[in-house]
Amino acid sequence: MTTIVALKKGDRSVFSEVYFLYHEKIFFFVKRKTDSPYIAEEVTQLAFIKLWQSRENLSESHPLFSQLFRIVQSVLIDELRKQATYLSKTGKVIHLSVDEYSDVLEKLSEKEMRSRIMKIVEAMPSNRRKVFEMNRLQGMSYKQIAEQLSLSVKTVEYHLLEALKQLKRELGHHLPYVLLMLAINYF
Repeated sequence: MTTIVALKKGDRSVFSEVYFLYHEKIFFFVKRKTDSPYIAEEVTQLAFIKLWQSRENLSESHPLFSQLFRIVQSVLIDELRKQATYLSKTGKVIHLSVDEYSDVLEKLSEKEMRSRIMKIVEAMPSNRRKVFEMNRLQGMSYKQIAEQLSLSVKTVEYHLLEALKQLKRELGHHLPYVLLMLAINYF
């Protein structure tokens, strides 16, 4: 059975395979076009939702990626129109160049990401959170943290590794962006 036939029949495991096969390619394609991780993530998710909802209309005579790419282009155009309409209706920004538009969306995305990260950090177990904050937010070395918290350096390393694993689980492909924000002390 082909992938398209399986999708048309509602096979969720095949849909998951398609998602994992194309998610990253679509995300980086849209990010390259818009220079916005926020829009790239939105468009990617919406495109897969639309693929699932319209799976019965897929053509078996065209490659799946071509059909998915058409969906991505359609969703991207819709999302950009929606963002432009919102910005003009709120009166905050009426006329934007492509660069200005990307800057506004990027700032909104960064604010949302900071908020999301802080919620994840706040939900961490106490020692893990303290170690993470001392290292990533205050710039303290493992040795300094170990001395201040009366822990071994290995325990500090363990807590930091677990904190990063937790962030990776919850933020997925956004983690490199998050680590960059942390590295430049953006919080």
